Amino acid sequence: MKFRELLAEVSSEVAEYRQDICNTIILGLIIGTRRKCIYHIFRTFQALAESIGLTEKRFYMFLQSSKIPLDRMWKVIYKLLGEEMLENGKIIIALDDTTYGKSGKKISGANTHYDHAAKQNCSKYVWGHCRVLIGILKSIHGRWACLPLAQSLYVPAKNAGKDFETKIDAAGRLIGAFSRIVNSEILVVTDSWFGNKSLWKHFCELPVKVHILTRLRIDSVLYGFPNHSVKKRGRKSKYGARLRKLPELALGLQKKIGQFMIYGKIRECNYAEFECMHKGFKMPVKVVLVYMKNRVFPILSTDTTLTAQEMIENYSVRWKIERVQRTET
Repeated sequence: MKFRELLAEVSSEVAEYRQDICNTIILGLIIGTRRKCIYHIFRTFQALAESIGLTEKRFYMFLQSSKIPLDRMWKVIYKLLGEEMLENGKIIIALDDTTYGKSGKKISGANTHYDHAAKQNCSKYVWGHCRVLIGILKSIHGRWACLPLAQSLYVPAKNAGKDFETKIDAAGRLIGAFSRIVNSEILVVTDSWFGNKSLWKHFCELPVKVHILTRLRIDSVLYGFPNHSVKKRGRKSKYGARLRKLPELALGLQKKIGQFMIYGKIRECNYAEFECMHKGFKMPVKVVLVYMKNRVFPILSTDTTLTAQEMIENYSVRWKIERVQRTET
């Protein structure tokens, strides 16, 4: 399919008098500008836009409209992608949140947010937007890319009132809506803030199987498998003995050496792997410990069929969503 036909099919869900604006935005995001934001996209195509009667006011009114059929547009994109979304038989989704500042005091949706990633010489509180983002991770010609899927604006409880939705609930809603469109297994790659039982509850009743690959908190409590060979009275135990803390556990495990594609380069690292029970997810999980100079980096997956190489490499490409976040700002 030619690009012009592809663009026409995606924008066909938009009203005919708005299709030129939609095509301009899509072209700007694909071709790119010095700064990938809406303002610079319009400036790049301003001469072309004005030739077809597209003024700056009409451009921004389109962006502020609540009637843009984004859900139907994404369904068209999913249908066109088909099996191209799959990576080793799964759809890999990156999940993260981003906070970025705004200067205006009357910007819609702007609030004061805590920025946990703020530098030491910057304020921990930012006036601006906070968004929950999800995107498809896909290896294209040996390089990983992130295709943005959906986003949700996070508004603090004191400003949202009855419509308040936590970041984890927003993430569960976005991934749940996507899972009802596709028919393939989904692997959600995220950090330890999202990767917990609160997010897992959203995935238990979805039409497709959804797994989580996340960083494991260093103070997490893990349990062994129960020993059912010894007969006892009462209900069978779901969990075995409590395991030692991860730093102590890492010292007693047998290390392996492997070469993995991490951050775009082949790197050699020491690692150990084991399976155990996790009370938060209430199921068996697989844990991989990556040994660094002075610490251990633990990652966990609810999909125990993943190899250690797949877990390490898939978690490392999670950072591709950072590029999507910079585009949003």
